Amino acid sequence: MSRVFSSALPFLELKAALLASSTNDLLPPRDEDDVGGEVGRRFLESLDRSLSRGDYEPDRIEIIQVPKPGFTTRPAALLSLDDRVVYEALVAALRPRIDKFLVSSEATLWPRGVITPKRWSEFESAPLTADSSHIALLDVAGYYDSIPHVRLASLLLEATGRREVVEALVEFLGRSMGLERGIPQGLAGSDPLATLYLTPVDRALLLAGFDYFRHGDDVRIGLVNYASGRRAIALAERELRQLGLILNASKSQIVKRVNYEAELSGTSREKSELRKRIEEMNLKALRDGDAEMIRSLAVKVGVDPEVMDLFEDDPEAAVTLVAEIRAETGPYETLSFEESVEILQKEITPAEISVAQELFEQSLRHAPDKDQPWERFKFHSALWDSLTGLAAAKDPKAIEHCAHLLLAFPDETEIVVRYLLAMVGTSPSKVVNQISEVILTDDFRLGWQTAWLYRVLAAASEDLDPEVLDRALRSIGYEDLDWLERIEALRLLATVGKLERDHLWRMWRRVPAPFRPNVVAAAALMAKAKVDWASTFVDACRGDRVNEVVIAHILNE
Repeated sequence: MSRVFSSALPFLELKAALLASSTNDLLPPRDEDDVGGEVGRRFLESLDRSLSRGDYEPDRIEIIQVPKPGFTTRPAALLSLDDRVVYEALVAALRPRIDKFLVSSEATLWPRGVITPKRWSEFESAPLTADSSHIALLDVAGYYDSIPHVRLASLLLEATGRREVVEALVEFLGRSMGLERGIPQGLAGSDPLATLYLTPVDRALLLAGFDYFRHGDDVRIGLVNYASGRRAIALAERELRQLGLILNASKSQIVKRVNYEAELSGTSREKSELRKRIEEMNLKALRDGDAEMIRSLAVKVGVDPEVMDLFEDDPEAAVTLVAEIRAETGPYETLSFEESVEILQKEITPAEISVAQELFEQSLRHAPDKDQPWERFKFHSALWDSLTGLAAAKDPKAIEHCAHLLLAFPDETEIVVRYLLAMVGTSPSKVVNQISEVILTDDFRLGWQTAWLYRVLAAASEDLDPEVLDRALRSIGYEDLDWLERIEALRLLATVGKLERDHLWRMWRRVPAPFRPNVVAAAALMAKAKVDWASTFVDACRGDRVNEVVIAHILNE
């Protein structure tokens, strides 16, 4: 590859320190020596030498199709560690100057040239200015895929003046993407490049006097009336076409402010209403002398359950007793029933788990496949909020519905799987049953989705259906499947000790570079189980700096 890299990357020393730190994080603590740091330094020395000699050549990027709502996908890129370091290092040299070239952070909220947290909530609220009666919602179609490298290079040179670094970066992108356009999506290094590329659009809309805000490739514009929205969209479309980009017509629209605000507050309003409804139900139960409610309050304030047995036939007296103990009344003070209810009302505020449970039930009742469905965004938000709450509390309420959710709404795979992973420790057999039901269907799934399912089974790794393991074995050998699915199937089989030597070698001979460390990890799992052929394979892999980190992590060396 061009020797431009050797002069473009004098700053790899900084990356060496960062990599040494990150490799240490992969290893168990060690007092006697700094194995992770040593591997990191050797990795960078080897890469630096390759760059200096001019024989470095990036591998072709591997693309994973990640599902979006509906039937579409977005591509996510995987790079080998060598290529990832080179890419991030090239971009790191440009970040500060890119940041200075961008418009104000009040308009382009994220990403910036330098690394900053996402600001989605601020972005959504930003167009609700005092004068706005309508909001324009714009989305750029195929954004990362469509960026031409020549035009990107011109903007980078204008913003930074770093010709050698820009030339090296564009050469890297061309060779790794295999095209003269597109940047790898899903990597932090791509964020400043992508946001810089839209800067001409940012400037044009701001100079035209619009209340303009951007977060990634999503745009919101506060409008004084509907007509100004049409003018804003026409201007944005013209500027995008000059950059070789187009608007996503299905996602670009002008909405009334009142409707926009209602959609923003949809899930939070739903949760607030649920909380209020549960509070009212709890209060009614207390007033009606519900024995279970009174006993739970008694336990909460420290009343002996045997004492409560004495008031079994007089619920009002029981409520008063609990309230007096809660209020720490004096020996001659008494409370009326209404005063007691008022004191205990603070104790019956619904716990977050109760709200999460009810919100999940609501999500099921108003799913897109039901008769009274919520808007897709509202359903998505409610499902995420509820399953996140249930996962945090290790509540099994949603487990029995997970197979249906995975089959009916594959774009929600990530949150459903995150919930199931949280439940593996307490309900492994139930989790395995749900995942097995999905895997053994003939429904179409993207490789990314099946990979998630195999990952859950690897975490559970008990009482797996032989048919599921047979399916994983077929996944390994089927050449037309996504590599991510095949790699996770390999990991599952290694985790349960069912991986055979021939399976591993076939994968090793064909697997793309970004996935090779995963194959080494599978072999290390078998070696940890004292399988001779796996130990031999692992020993042969030790010469590679990345493999050493993987092996040490698995074998606790």
